[in-house]
Amino acid sequence: MKSLLFILTIVVSLSSPAEPFRLKGQAYQPPTNIDIVWKATNDLPHGLWIYRVMPEAFSAAAISNAMTICHFQTNDLAQPPDKNQIIFKNKNEYCQSHVLSIAPTLGGMDYNSQWDYKIPIEDVPSSDKAEALARDILFQLGIDRSSLADKVQKGYDDTSTRYDRQRNLISPTQVIRRGVAFARRIDGLPLSDNRCFLIHFGIHSRIEDFSLFWRNIQRYESRQVLTTEQIIETIKSGKAVLPEQFGDLTDLNTTKKLAITKITPRYYNGVGKEALDFIYPYADLEMTAETGSTNTTTLFLSCPILSTNVVKL
Repeated sequence: MKSLLFILTIVVSLSSPAEPFRLKGQAYQPPTNIDIVWKATNDLPHGLWIYRVMPEAFSAAAISNAMTICHFQTNDLAQPPDKNQIIFKNKNEYCQSHVLSIAPTLGGMDYNSQWDYKIPIEDVPSSDKAEALARDILFQLGIDRSSLADKVQKGYDDTSTRYDRQRNLISPTQVIRRGVAFARRIDGLPLSDNRCFLIHFGIHSRIEDFSLFWRNIQRYESRQVLTTEQIIETIKSGKAVLPEQFGDLTDLNTTKKLAITKITPRYYNGVGKEALDFIYPYADLEMTAETGSTNTTTLFLSCPILSTNVVKL
């Protein structure tokens, strides 16, 4: 296993945080005469940490455990498409291809095994058993389970219902793969990506696939959080962005009044497996816009919440 430590040659530049921090989304510049009021009732922390992303996310023991869990040997090592990846390939006991991909610099680990639909469906684990199995696998992969959200995300199941050619029911709907997912917390705060680990179990609790995204981070600098008044000024100055919305915002440019009804501090974890040097806290804002005499619209903004003031936490 020691030989795997020398597969990757990584050049690391430990830069300082770039200023200003830019969120992903559509730029939003509210009208100059807009009235923004604060109606959120939850308190904000006094300060939050900026985290540096470190180059190596997985230990040699975690990689060795991943190989064991997914039934790979060192001679299954394949040529990776990227020099910063480790790839294992072989065929499982049903002669179906399966692949383990590890990206240590990004904190990514993915396993996929082709499903054989000829195998009888039996002994697929319950949701509770799948959760217990998943937590044990996270432990073997070196994940600090105290950083997981309290509530596991269930309902990622794949199901099958069989019919004959006349569309008559042969067998009722049954779960063929049981899926559970987990979210990560940093200092108790959720991330912009609410799913850090998703895994599916098939017959006899066999692992069918999983995807882990867990950056290795280190505290860099603690900053003071903006006051409510400063957050409102940040919005007015055009530094907040509109993430993907589900409501109609065609009248947003004529809005005279915005009310901030809820604020949720988060850590920005990038888009997909985006390479980041630092992870910053920001806030999701739920807002109500008065778009007419009696009309209101709910919208969401993402807004920076760190000042330039360093504080001791």
